[in-house]
Amino acid sequence: AAVRVVGKYYPFDSEIFNLYENTVFNDPFIRHYTWEDNPRKAALEALITYQSDNPKTLEFLCDRAINDSDDQLRIWAQEQSEKLEMKNRSFKMEERPDGQHTN
Repeated sequence: AAVRVVGKYYPFDSEIFNLYENTVFNDPFIRHYTWEDNPRKAALEALITYQSDNPKTLEFLCDRAINDSDDQLRIWAQEQSEKLEMKNRSFKMEERPDGQHTN
């Protein structure tokens, strides 16, 4: 819950980005019940919401899709990384030769 609240009020703060990164890679969460919320997922959701254009967001998602110990998170991270890759590809296709983007 704390990761979500902090992300909501300080979404672009570099220290918050470090909090997300630390949570994604170091939070010791182990799922005992299917209904439990994984803090690593909450941190990734905040990154997708507030920092989707940061290359590290996709990097973190791809890493968790392969390496996370939580099956549910691995599946979710794979789905989200594919969505973010498609979004980034379509954004790049809208880019004009002069480096500007079309809307």
